Amino acid sequence: MRTLRLSALDARALIVTGNGVLVVARSPLNDPAHWRARAIEARAVADQLSDPVSKAMMLNVAEGYEQLARRAEERSAKDASAPGARST
Repeated sequence: MRTLRLSALDARALIVTGNGVLVVARSPLNDPAHWRARAIEARAVADQLSDPVSKAMMLNVAEGYEQLARRAEERSAKDASAPGARST
């Protein structure tokens, strides 16, 4: 049997199907595009809100998603420059 080493951030789910196939679902934690898409969605919701407090809160949510995207980029850059990093 083959053993895979995975970091907790590398996979969201490990699923063994009936025929023994291992499926690895990538986590969005380290994907800046995922967080930027959420920020776009939050801004779209904010655009539809008429209440200024609610609109401001939703724009803060969008900014939080942008911060998560920047942190994901920083982690990717750090991982890419780590000794033994593989290029894909």
